[in-house]
Amino acid sequence: WKEDTIVNVFSTSKIPTSICIYLLLDQGLIDIDMPIRHYWPEFTGGGKDTITMRHVLLHASGLPGIREAVPFVTMLVWDQMIRILEAEEVWFEPGSRQVYHSVTLSWLVGEVVNAGLIALLHLDSNWTRELECFKELPRGRCIMALDGETDIFKAKKVLDDHMCIMGDVPAAMLFRD
Repeated sequence: WKEDTIVNVFSTSKIPTSICIYLLLDQGLIDIDMPIRHYWPEFTGGGKDTITMRHVLLHASGLPGIREAVPFVTMLVWDQMIRILEAEEVWFEPGSRQVYHSVTLSWLVGEVVNAGLIALLHLDSNWTRELECFKELPRGRCIMALDGETDIFKAKKVLDDHMCIMGDVPAAMLFRD
């Protein structure tokens, strides 16, 4: 194992995207019981009209996956995946059962965040090692507020123009070599 060893990492984006929704909920900017189509108007038809963010967060939306196989490279292109989900039909009635949303959760949550809502992520403790995970969040739709434990300079370097970064800078970090 070396610093640049390449490994598969799964489910890392579910946590920060879900945190965004919970922060929007806490700030009163989203109602998790409102149909998703309220925030994402193209997300209709195929049994999707009643799906709420609560359904998605509980893995009960009826869209745990995509029926037709898509090339892996397609899964790396946000807009293509969003169009695929907009065309997809539910696998079962939303809220009727839980099936792990291994493939779809981050896009479903992320597109609601991407629909014009800005999430304020107040991060206590040191998140320096996990900064790369925040690149999974929609570009320009989050503000990262750091408390002084996370290296704000590294956050700027890693996240660059991906999100706004604000926070405390301890005096010791101001005088670096």
